[in-house]
Amino acid sequence: MRPRFPKDPLHQTAKRIARSQGFHLGSCIYEGWSHFRTVRNVIYAGTFRGRDSVLKVFDDPRIIYEVLEHRAFLAHNRSRLLTAPALYASQQTSPHTGWLVMERIPAAFRHFDSPLKARDRADFLRAFEEYRRIFPKRPTRPLMLVERLSSVEYHRLRIDRWMDLANSAEEQRQLTGRRPLLAPREFLPRFRRALRLMDRTFRARRQVWSHGHVKPKEFFTNAQRTRFYLTDFAHAKYYPEGYDFALPIWADWLIGGNWRWPYRQWRKGVFTWIDDFVPVAQRLGVRGFRSLMRGAIAERTLGSLLADIPSAQSMSEREQRRRIRLLYRLLDELTGR
Repeated sequence: MRPRFPKDPLHQTAKRIARSQGFHLGSCIYEGWSHFRTVRNVIYAGTFRGRDSVLKVFDDPRIIYEVLEHRAFLAHNRSRLLTAPALYASQQTSPHTGWLVMERIPAAFRHFDSPLKARDRADFLRAFEEYRRIFPKRPTRPLMLVERLSSVEYHRLRIDRWMDLANSAEEQRQLTGRRPLLAPREFLPRFRRALRLMDRTFRARRQVWSHGHVKPKEFFTNAQRTRFYLTDFAHAKYYPEGYDFALPIWADWLIGGNWRWPYRQWRKGVFTWIDDFVPVAQRLGVRGFRSLMRGAIAERTLGSLLADIPSAQSMSEREQRRRIRLLYRLLDELTGR
């Protein structure tokens, strides 16, 4: 069956690239959207020189060096446990655009689904530790201006951007006669306490060269858990120490946990994750890990409150408000209120 191409320009770009590279297009298997309601990447299945492959095309409002970072990881990697899809052809056409023709991950491999069960978490942590051991320790390209910021400055910059997103979403709610999700009396005192905690936490913490998006759905593994694929190198750059550890907790629990649970039950998902990360962090030489994670989880919590929940089109208002209440309680606990 011939593939259908939606009207969005990125799908048309994929069609042109496929034709020029001799990639035989099948169906679109993924479409990613930005906070600005535009398609930022598409992935098509197909064949390339007789091999099952995928074509990924991206046009992102952020600076994305996915092609360069994917190549760098493959060139650097010597692990027998963890790999990334092979690259058959690729081009970084600008700081925001590019395309990759890649190995299609074998059908026997599946990504982890959140929230992770106990066995899955143990296997994820094994793959995560291997990732941190083998990932390049130094930048693999010239640094961007933002990557030269301190850890405190970097987090503040991102939170400022998320505040703009939340402010726009709240203004839209107000114009349509709906109650705000982030009532200022409840949100702003917690926001300020979280910023103070983050400033204390990251003042003496370094920046770490990271994949930047290591979460359960980026790892694919076989039934025997003897081999792992890591995907999506679009976010690789310098991040404050601790970010790599907090991001899986955010993906698996802060936005993936059961929002119907009472706080005392729900919070266990966050702190069990931290407990399970402790031996990994010790083997990797991370000092003051529990203290570091208080600030790192506070940052992820603010990200959820400002960027994830207000813009979540698939969430009911009931779920949005319930998740906000859980995250408020978590911030209260983290900041020692």
